[in-house]
Amino acid sequence: MNIYSYTSSAKIIKNWVGEKKKTDKTLNFTSLAEGIGVQKAFISQVLTDKANLNLDQAFQIAQHLNFNEEEKEYFLLIVEKERSGLASRKEELTKKIKELQKNFGGSKKSVQAHFLDTEKSEDFMREYFLDPYHSIVHVHLTVPEHVRNPFGLAEKLGLSRERLERIFKVLHGLEVIEFEAKKKSVKVLKERLHTVDQNQLNANQQVLFRALSLERLITVQKDKRMAFNVTYSADAKTFAEVQKEFHIFIQKVGELVGSAPASEVYQLNFDLFPWS
Repeated sequence: MNIYSYTSSAKIIKNWVGEKKKTDKTLNFTSLAEGIGVQKAFISQVLTDKANLNLDQAFQIAQHLNFNEEEKEYFLLIVEKERSGLASRKEELTKKIKELQKNFGGSKKSVQAHFLDTEKSEDFMREYFLDPYHSIVHVHLTVPEHVRNPFGLAEKLGLSRERLERIFKVLHGLEVIEFEAKKKSVKVLKERLHTVDQNQLNANQQVLFRALSLERLITVQKDKRMAFNVTYSADAKTFAEVQKEFHIFIQKVGELVGSAPASEVYQLNFDLFPWS
């Protein structure tokens, strides 16, 4: 989970515990309360924004949830901002929070993406997540050529006209684009889009997207593709260093992409995880 996607301590705790308890059955809100020496009722109040953590409690939670040093610093800044009643102090803390988001927020922040509103129509959301072509079509619409001739994407991507039109309608329903079927016109409202990491449908989409990417990869000319795969042994410190280097790399990619004219659509995938 990427905690830098959130600016609420309650959402960080709720989503972190929800994600981690999938692999650690001992982690829940009861064990969290016991771990920091408070009643579970207090944690419930924190999660519903009816109570605030003090900084010592926030520090204990960060330790109990095994945040790394940067995540701990970010979480404490969030809590400090929530507790502050001084506007100038809140402004100063917001700047520090944004700086950490920029440095450690991964691809979401470094490419200046909009986050998909997961409270939109459930039907549209499900369609969006279960068909990677929604993302692919969306990005193609940032290219002026395809905005001028949106239905030309059907042939380019090997989609039926009916399927492409349905994708336009889903993106319209999610307020990502404006689509007028009668005029056959499309206007992009949000150029780059990301979803919250812990959403299960998002996890499903990533699997489908990866399968589609591999299918596409083998059809691309060798001089127009790059692929890399390695299995290595190291220690936790090295793993963390690799993660840090990846964030730096993604930030640089974001800077390059952000200043580049949109004339073609490319795919970049990256996986880093422990086997055991």
